[in-house]
Amino acid sequence: MSEILARAAALRDLVRGDSATSHSRPLAEAVLACCEELVAAGEFTPALELVAKTLSLRSLPEEWVMRLELVRATALRVAGQYEAALEKVRAIARDHSGILETEKPERHRLQISEAACLWRMNRVDEAVERLSSLRAELLTRPDSSLLASCTLELSSAEIFRGRHSVARGFVLEAIVSARRSGNKFVEAIALDNLGRLERSLCRWASALEAGQEALRILEGNGNRVQANVTRRVLGILLWKQGRLDIAQETIDACLREARAIGHTTNEEYTLLLAGLVALHRGDHEQARLAFQATGRPDPLSRPSLLAYEYVGDEYLERGRAEDALEHYDLVWPMALALVPKGDIVAELRRRRAEAMYLLGRHDEAHTEAEAALAHCRELGDRYEEAATYRVLALSAAAVGRAAEAKKWFEQGFAFYDDIETP
Repeated sequence: MSEILARAAALRDLVRGDSATSHSRPLAEAVLACCEELVAAGEFTPALELVAKTLSLRSLPEEWVMRLELVRATALRVAGQYEAALEKVRAIARDHSGILETEKPERHRLQISEAACLWRMNRVDEAVERLSSLRAELLTRPDSSLLASCTLELSSAEIFRGRHSVARGFVLEAIVSARRSGNKFVEAIALDNLGRLERSLCRWASALEAGQEALRILEGNGNRVQANVTRRVLGILLWKQGRLDIAQETIDACLREARAIGHTTNEEYTLLLAGLVALHRGDHEQARLAFQATGRPDPLSRPSLLAYEYVGDEYLERGRAEDALEHYDLVWPMALALVPKGDIVAELRRRRAEAMYLLGRHDEAHTEAEAALAHCRELGDRYEEAATYRVLALSAAAVGRAAEAKKWFEQGFAFYDDIETP
C-alpha cells in the first residue's frame, strides 16, 4: 500500500512540474495505471485528486482525457457513489462521442461501466438490456477481458433480478473468459457470485470454497474494496449456518476494513448483517440499532429497502405483528416496482404472510404464503423456501386444512434436515 501511495505522490509532483506539458502522454499513461491500482486498493481520494490534476494539463490528447475520465467514473462507482458515476459515464459518452466511434474497446468499457452503475441502483432491467446487446457483439470476436467483464456484470444483474439459473450460466462463462484472458479480478468476483448462488441452494461447502478462493485472489492482488465485499458474503454464509460467533468475528473485521477505506456502502451492508446476527441471538435492541444506523437519503437504494424489511423483522420477532406488517407494506410497493422477481420481494411475501397469520388474517396469510413458496422455488432459494413451509403449514391449519398443514410441516422438516441448518 505504501508503494502505490508513494508512486501517486511522485506522479502528483511530476504533473505540477514544468516538463509535464511536453511529456503529457507518457505521464497520462503512468497516471492511468497508478489510478487503477489506487481504486483497486480502495484509495479513492488520491486517485480522484491525481486524475483531476492530470486533466488540468492543456496539451493532453483527447483519447487520454477520455480514459482518465473513465477511471474517475470507475473510482466513483467502486466508492459506492453510483449516481455520480453514472452521470460521469454519460458525460463521457456525450463529450467524446467522436473518438468513441474509433476507440471501440473504450466504448465497450464505458457501456459496461454504465450498466454496472444501473444494476447497483436497482435499475436491473436497463442494465441487462445494455449488457446483453454488448455481449452479443463481443461474442463475434475472440475471447477477451472485456467479454469476461461484460458477462460478470450480467451475472450480477441477473442474481439481483432473481433469475438465478440464468445468472449461473453467465457466472461460469465469466470464470472461463477471465481465466483465458488472465483477468484475476473478474475471476475473483465471478467466484464470489458463484458462492452466492451455491449459498441460495444451501450447498454450504461449495459456497464456502468459492468464496474463500475469491478472497484469496482479491487479497493477493490488493483489491481491498472487493475483498471486503467477499468477506461479508462469507459472513452471510456463516450466519445462515447458525455459526453466529464466527459470523460476528467476520462482521467485526468487515466493519474495520470498510471504515478504514471510507466505504460507506460496504459499511451499511455489514451493519445490516450485524443486525441480523443480533436478531438471531435474541438481542432485539442491538439489532434495531444496527438497522437504523444504515439510514440513507435514497429510500429506493437496496440498503434502504433491506433496512425497512429488517426493522419489520425485529418487530415480528417481538410479536408486534401490526408494526411489522406496517413496515413490510411500506417497502413492498417500492421493491415490487423495482425488482419484482428479486430476493427482497420473495422475503417480504413470507414475512407478510407470517404477520397476517399472527393478526388472525388466516386466509390472507395462506394466500400470501402460497405466493411466497412459488417465488422461492422460482428463485431457487432453498433457505427461504424452508422457512416458508412453516408459515404455509400454520396458515393451512388455521383455515381448517389439516391434511395440507401436515404435508407442509413434513416437507419443511425434511427440507431443514436436507439443508443442514438450525
